[in-house]
Amino acid sequence: MNTTKINPHFDDGTTIAFQPDSHRRHGLLYNVKQIGHISCKEDYLVSREKYDSFSIVYVTEGQVFLVADGEEYVAKKGDLLFYDQNKPNLLSTRGKRFEADFLYLFGPNTERFFRIFHRKFGCVCHTYNPALLQTIVQTVAPAISSNREDVYETSEKLYSLLVDLLRYCDGAEEGDGNISDAVDFLQNHYAEKFNLNDLTKKFYMSTSSFIRSFHARTGYSPKEYHRELRFRKAKALLETTDLSVRKIAEKVGFTNSRDLIRLFQSKKEVTPAQYRLSHKTITL
Repeated sequence: MNTTKINPHFDDGTTIAFQPDSHRRHGLLYNVKQIGHISCKEDYLVSREKYDSFSIVYVTEGQVFLVADGEEYVAKKGDLLFYDQNKPNLLSTRGKRFEADFLYLFGPNTERFFRIFHRKFGCVCHTYNPALLQTIVQTVAPAISSNREDVYETSEKLYSLLVDLLRYCDGAEEGDGNISDAVDFLQNHYAEKFNLNDLTKKFYMSTSSFIRSFHARTGYSPKEYHRELRFRKAKALLETTDLSVRKIAEKVGFTNSRDLIRLFQSKKEVTPAQYRLSHKTITL
C-alpha cells in the first residue's frame, strides 16, 4: 500500500522538480522521482508506508529526525541521510528549522549500494563531502523542470554519486582528504585567479591524480568547477541585488563583464541582464 502523509511548511527557498508518475525509463538507467532543495521555517513532516525509491538528503541548515526500520536518527547541518523509502519511514523537524538538498533515487543495484552504506553508518553519516550531490541537484533539477533533461547524463551522474558513497564507505583513498580540502578551498576562493599547478602543489598531488580524483568527487574538472562556482554566485547576485553586471563580474572574479555575459549565454542562452529581469526576487 502506497500511503503518504505530508505536512510541509516550505518557504521561498524551496525548489523541487518532479518526474511525472507516467514517466518510464530504461531499466538499466538510474532515475529520480523528486530532486531539489527544501527550506522550512516551521514544522515539516513526511510519513510514507511505501515509496519506490531511496532517499538521499544532505542537511545544509538546522536538523531533521528520521524514523526508519524501527530506528531513530538525527541529522544536523553537514550530515547526510540515506534511507529506503520502500519501507515505512517518517521524516520530521519537530518544530526545528530545516534546509537540505535531496533526491529520491531508483535504479539497478541501488538497494545493494544502500545496504553497504547502512551496514557501516545506519542511515546517517556525519563527514561526507556533499559536492557531487549538490552539483547533481543544481544541474538535474533545472533540467527536469525545463523539460530539457538528458536521461543518460542524469543516470551517469546518479551512478557516480552511488559510487562516491561506496568509496566513502570503503574508506578514503589516498589523497581523498586532500580533494575535500581542495573543494572547500575553491568554494571559499572562487573570486581569485585559478592556477591548476598552484592548486596541485598546495594539496600535494600530481596533476593527473588531482584532476582524476577531483572529477570523481565533483563531476567537474577543477577549472570547470571554479567557473561553475563563479556562475552560481553571479546568478545569486543578479537575483537578490541591484549591483550592475560590471560590478557583479568584478565581485565573482572576472576581469570584465564580457566574460560573465559569455558565460550566461553559454549556460542560460540569455544575457545576465535578461536573466535578472525574469528571476529577480528583491523588492525595488
